Parts: sequence; structure tokens; C-alpha cells
Amino acid sequence: MIRELAVCLRPGQKMMLIETVKLKNRPGIPVLLNIIPGLGIGSFVQGDTWAGIAQLALEIGGTFLQLMDFSADSYTTNYYVGTAMYAGGYLVGVVAPWVYSHKRISQAKSLIGLPSLSGGPPEKIIIIPLASFVF
Repeated sequence: MIRELAVCLRPGQKMMLIETVKLKNRPGIPVLLNIIPGLGIGSFVQGDTWAGIAQLALEIGGTFLQLMDFSADSYTTNYYVGTAMYAGGYLVGVVAPWVYSHKRISQAKSLIGLPSLSGGPPEKIIIIPLASFVF
């Protein structure tokens, strides 16, 4: 349905629509929310449920494994696996908002008929100089 409606838009209107999509999908705040409180909150706010669940599971699982060794005198494998899981969750929280944002912008571009950066070379654009018009 969006593709059919976008046919009537002029190129300038399509670019304004893409700029609006870019403004709504900026990854800065979701990354910050994934770092400071953590637990995938930023990904959930952005709408990326799968990344939010992955970060939540990795951070809770990692913390649980680390706490299992809290009373031990020496660290065991659980502590190191938990630390690796927590670090993986942190990495997901930093990278996933950027990937999701790029994916949403590419989807919007393909829906309204603009070439995407990952979709190959752009179509040929014809520019008509104003001096060629006869008044």
C-alpha cells in the first residue's frame, strides 16, 4: 500500500519522508538506554524486540552465573562464562540499535522507491539546468 501511495510523490517529497524516517530512527538514545540502565531497554524503546530479549537474557544469565561464584574463594568456570555472557549482552546493546536503524531506513527507501545504499548503484538521475528553459 505504501509503495502505491509513494508513486504520486515528487522526488523532493520522497527525500523529506526519508529524512523524517531517519530522525525517528536515530540510534543514539537507544544505545544510551542499553548502556546506562541496560537490560535491553533501549532496544525495546526502539521497537527491536529480538535484540532487547537477547540483551536481557545475556545480562541476566551472565549476572546469575557470576553470583553463583560470589561466595567462593576462587573463581570457577561459571564466573568466566557469566562475564563473557554479560559482555556479549553489552555488545548486543551497543551494536543492535545501529543495525536496526539502518534496516528501517533501507526498508523505507525500498518502499517508496528510492535506491538504498546496500541495494546497488543508484538509478540514473537526469538534471535539467534552468538555463535550458525558454521563457
